[in-house]
Amino acid sequence: MSIGKKIIELRNKKGWTQYKLFKEAGIGQSTLSRIEDDTRIPNTETLQKIANALGVSMAEFDDNPTVQEEKKYPPFKELFWARAEQLDLTDRQKKAAEAFKQLPIEEQREWILKFTTHDVETNVYTINTDKIVTNIKKLSPEKQKALDKLIETMAQSD
Repeated sequence: MSIGKKIIELRNKKGWTQYKLFKEAGIGQSTLSRIEDDTRIPNTETLQKIANALGVSMAEFDDNPTVQEEKKYPPFKELFWARAEQLDLTDRQKKAAEAFKQLPIEEQREWILKFTTHDVETNVYTINTDKIVTNIKKLSPEKQKALDKLIETMAQSD
């Protein structure tokens, strides 16, 4: 059963409307609607809020692939940003990182995992700089300039 269907089932058992659940969980109405419609996969934090509101444990969702993935790859946000904060970054890099940090965690993770490997046994993420350089080199000179401007713009935004 999908997460969305499971949430609907649990919500209906309580006799709650979608409105009641999103208010109790402290999440957006459109977020809950898309999760229930299976057009959005909730991150662990959102799923935990829903579980808490419904009075169930996260174990209710254990058979779901999203939950299984989160168990396989521990809290990405905490791991990645804890490491990033230890780096000696320039002001420009710090501003770019802060702008990147504002993206939804799913989007951050998607981008970062494109260029990292994760050792599940040691729980270590390693940046594959060769992969990054190779992908940048594949871009046309115009796209490389556009990427530079994008990075510069992100660094300037607050």
